[in-house]
Amino acid sequence: MLTNIPDNKDLSSDKDITKINFFKRWEFLLFIILILVLLVDYIISPQLFTINNLASATISFMERSIIAIPLGLLIMTGYIDISVASIAALSSVMLAYTWKMGFPFWLSIVIGFATGTIAGLINGLLTTKIKIPSLVATLANLILYSGICSVLLGDEAIGNFPKNFGYFGGSYSLLPVPNSLIIFFMIAIVFGIILHFTTFGRSIYAIGNNENAARYSGIAVDRIRIVLYTVTGFVCALSGILYTSRVSNVRSDMLEGAELGVITIVLLGGVYIFGGRGSIIGIILAVFSIGFIQYTLRLINIKDVVISIVTGCLLIITLLIPRFNDSIKDFRMKKRILQKR
Repeated sequence: MLTNIPDNKDLSSDKDITKINFFKRWEFLLFIILILVLLVDYIISPQLFTINNLASATISFMERSIIAIPLGLLIMTGYIDISVASIAALSSVMLAYTWKMGFPFWLSIVIGFATGTIAGLINGLLTTKIKIPSLVATLANLILYSGICSVLLGDEAIGNFPKNFGYFGGSYSLLPVPNSLIIFFMIAIVFGIILHFTTFGRSIYAIGNNENAARYSGIAVDRIRIVLYTVTGFVCALSGILYTSRVSNVRSDMLEGAELGVITIVLLGGVYIFGGRGSIIGIILAVFSIGFIQYTLRLINIKDVVISIVTGCLLIITLLIPRFNDSIKDFRMKKRILQKR
């Protein structure tokens, strides 16, 4: 049977993880889905099915995808941040606003990164120190950060950034792949090493599995969550700046609603909404599965509204799958008990 998540025992140590049969994991199903999506792309438009075109297609969803990596780790601790898109927007708005006021552009970029980092830190302090539920705190800040964007820019759009800035998020470096794709893999590798090969990563799993037990064992639960919120804010700022570089302008409503797509990626990647389970490879596979599904739908001229509906359906499915698997496990356990009697 395919399961989207292994047992808690399997995730308690890297040694146990390596013993899990890959073909029975959710990641394998995601891999099959990705292959099928690419096959459909080839059938629909074989002349466009090239490595360069596929790499170029990733530009449109990389800004959202890089947020999914740190957000995945945060959700593994049992908390969530639904203000990620508004943090990315606020970071870009602060960059553009200070640039318009006459700040040196390098300083505007620093302010943009600082804005996202501080916004993430605020989320962390509200949820860990003041003990506001993470859903409530980040929902409130989603509204707050979006409101600040509207106050600063209104209906105005700011552009005319330095020419070299456009190469950052919407162009290529020395390699034949977009800069944003390179940044995504760099982030994924770093966070993958942290999650799967360090004590910090094992602490993330421990917190998500049993927060009280983690505290009694000496794990600094609040500190780890604050770090994850702050790092998520920093990566959100990077996402917003990448997006600004690609589209060459900033509006107050940029990336509006993108948080749903990011959360869908994380959950489809096998991260359990209540924490304790998930992997970086699952998130990576989910990124490209959803990204190329949307790319395929656009190839056949499907409207963005319909694509949003498909994304919403994927989110519902990913929430139902863990419950379905748990029900099957409970049924089998009860069956074994009855057979022993």
